[in-house]
Amino acid sequence: MNTKYLSSVSLILIPIIISIIVKLVLNVQFIYILTGIYIIMLFFMIPSDTFFKSSLNYNIKSVNPSYKDDEPKFNEGTKRQFINFILVLSASLICLGISFLSS
Repeated sequence: MNTKYLSSVSLILIPIIISIIVKLVLNVQFIYILTGIYIIMLFFMIPSDTFFKSSLNYNIKSVNPSYKDDEPKFNEGTKRQFINFILVLSASLICLGISFLSS
């Protein structure tokens, strides 16, 4: 199996394995642990420059009006990160839906 697909599969399987182990140790419902893990993963997968890029460009332009921002390049790494983000987002939404429906 290709390492790209292996990393995507591991984003789904590792939280499931961790939540099974925690369920056996702490006797807590499986879906709540899994939902928490996916939400934490989703929080850390958000790109760091997403929210501050426009204000940073404004501050740089006010200091140096001839500053020209580089065009963002959508290379293979960012495509894979986007796919992984969508995968974890959909898994967390499914887990949230199941946890709300079960309670």
